[in-house]
Amino acid sequence: MKKRILVVDDEEKLRRVIELHLLSAGFDVDKARSAEDALKLVDRADMVITDLRLPSMDGLQLLSLIRRQNAHAPVVVMTAFGTVENAVEAMKSGATDFLLKPFSLDHLTAVVQKALEVRNSRHGEAAQPIASTAPPLEVYKPAPASTILGLTRVQLIVAGVVFVTAFAAFLSIMIVLSRAGK
Repeated sequence: MKKRILVVDDEEKLRRVIELHLLSAGFDVDKARSAEDALKLVDRADMVITDLRLPSMDGLQLLSLIRRQNAHAPVVVMTAFGTVENAVEAMKSGATDFLLKPFSLDHLTAVVQKALEVRNSRHGEAAQPIASTAPPLEVYKPAPASTILGLTRVQLIVAGVVFVTAFAAFLSIMIVLSRAGK
């Protein structure tokens, strides 16, 4: 059975491009222009892709309402106004991933596939193969760290911030200890 993806964005052209891409990848697609329209359709969605900035309600508020109404549907938040703070807040609120606009359709396909695989593994469903429009990878191209580590892009960003912060604290301690020894 085809998975149904709900795309929520106030930009008609982007909704249409995402819809056509997902249809060609073998999904059923519902579209919503606003959070209110999305809430009417979310019960039948297997996954939701929403913009962070919507006309009457932001994507994080919508995410919270979706979690109450359809807790099993993975939600990917997309925005052209991405910050680490926005990404962390979205992940804390239950987003599966965070996409920065503009993004490639191949990246969108990978995010959708991973989100649905995680959902399926949690609910014991068989994975649905996804048709890719991407050309095959060439041998010399390295795999992205997210693929190797099994982390989303946002999780890698957060891990990087934590690592840099910890390293800075370590250097500060080393400097203090080296000065104390003089």
